[in-house]
Amino acid sequence: MAKDVSIVIDDHNTGPCTARYNIRIKLASASNWTALQPQYDSPIVISNLADDVEYDYEISRSCCDGNISTAATGSFTTTV
Repeated sequence: MAKDVSIVIDDHNTGPCTARYNIRIKLASASNWTALQPQYDSPIVISNLADDVEYDYEISRSCCDGNISTAATGSFTTTV
């Protein structure tokens, strides 16, 4: 069964200047990243993930002034 994961963006820089969140994921064992569709609200929802797999993610913020934040990184493992 495909899994969904929610990642809450909880920092002092969220707000009206955030235009979108850019998300990339990959299998923890892989070297190639997959860019997902940008999302515009927190929490970030990543859908259709495989069961019992470890993933890495990167999330950066595109601001209304054109700046892009340094990517926040993390990992998670889906359940069976």
